[in-house]
Amino acid sequence: MSLGVFNSQGKYTGVSSTTPTDAVTFIKEEIPNSYYLEIGDDKYVGLTNGGTYAVNIQGEGVGTFTFNQEITQGGQIIDSNSFIDIPVTPSTKASLSVSGGSLSPNLNLDVDGNGSTDVQVQANNQFDPIAYLTVMKSIIKSFNIKKAQENNLINKIDNLIKLIQKGKIQKASAKSEIYVKKLNQKLEKINDGQKRKKGRKLTQEEIQIIIQNLEEFIDNLK
Repeated sequence: MSLGVFNSQGKYTGVSSTTPTDAVTFIKEEIPNSYYLEIGDDKYVGLTNGGTYAVNIQGEGVGTFTFNQEITQGGQIIDSNSFIDIPVTPSTKASLSVSGGSLSPNLNLDVDGNGSTDVQVQANNQFDPIAYLTVMKSIIKSFNIKKAQENNLINKIDNLIKLIQKGKIQKASAKSEIYVKKLNQKLEKINDGQKRKKGRKLTQEEIQIIIQNLEEFIDNLK
């Protein structure tokens, strides 16, 4: 994921969106008293309390991401919340607004990158399986596949949600493993030479996205 923040004056702190090569990363810290830092795979932005900021996150691969917000005072954390293990693809754009020294309770997800919010995730300091599956449904809908195939996949996700709501965690995990097995079998047979148009079948790439999302889901349930 790439991370960047704009303030109300349009100043930017984060990785430059005009990076000319993959070999060099350009950092901008235009917002007064702000910083951007990367440690391993983790990315951090520090800002002055009380301002108005727009936080933007861009997907760079298939997997999950966690976004943490903290307010500190005198070196101590006085408030915090998190959005934990949210499914992401390279098309995903996430955003939230921070104003007046308060944390945002919601994260807006634009799954297909068309500029419109597809699903809103509420902050939760632990993994939320229903929120995860809800985002998965939006990812599936963004594929523009045949309606019957889309409905079949959405129904499977809805069945997992119902099991979670009933507290049947192990059964939901077992069902997910069955879905992954069937999708892997489909992946072995699929011809990926089809045109990308509405009403088409799933591509290999899309099947792999669903498989990886389900495998991440299963791991989080353990």
